[in-house]
Amino acid sequence: MHATAAQSFFEPEAGRECRRGRRNFSHRILAWVLALAFASMQSAAATVIALHVKRQDDVVVIHASALLDADASAAWRVLTDYQRYSEFIPGVRRSEIVRRNGASVTVEQSLSAPLWLLHVPVDITYRIVEVPPSRLYSRGKADQGFVDSTYTVTPLPMGVRLDYVGRMVPAGVLRFLESVAGERIVAAEFQALATEIERQYQVAQ
Repeated sequence: MHATAAQSFFEPEAGRECRRGRRNFSHRILAWVLALAFASMQSAAATVIALHVKRQDDVVVIHASALLDADASAAWRVLTDYQRYSEFIPGVRRSEIVRRNGASVTVEQSLSAPLWLLHVPVDITYRIVEVPPSRLYSRGKADQGFVDSTYTVTPLPMGVRLDYVGRMVPAGVLRFLESVAGERIVAAEFQALATEIERQYQVAQ
């Protein structure tokens, strides 16, 4: 670690500029890939969501938001219906509550993660804390790293706003591709949750 730091400190300016250029290029490719994936999801779904991704070194921070034609109770019901996630979230093959202790819930999921042109099976364990009726915190851990997430439900005069903030840290060898896959999973899950909330609310009317 010290050797790496020393090499970076004494690296000629041209070398540092080259490294920064490669890193910026990778970030542009990342944003482009995610934008294409997000655009394809939006074209297939009626609910429009806003998505912002910021990457700092190995940490990816994701913000998502949607104004929904629904109410807070419908939003909370869908968010906490973990065992039905496999029915409406793309890539989720299994979602099971393995432990519940009051507001603390442990959920195990099996996913088919889009890793570039492949779909790789991934098992994730979520430790969730529910703060009804408006907030849900979770940490999802897998071999590829972890993601800390917060969902917030805000009632509005004409509907409800669903907000998501996630901090993702990929840990595998292919960090760049894994972060792209992780962002696509998060975006797809948020889009699917927003669409399902509106669907259930409309069915109940």
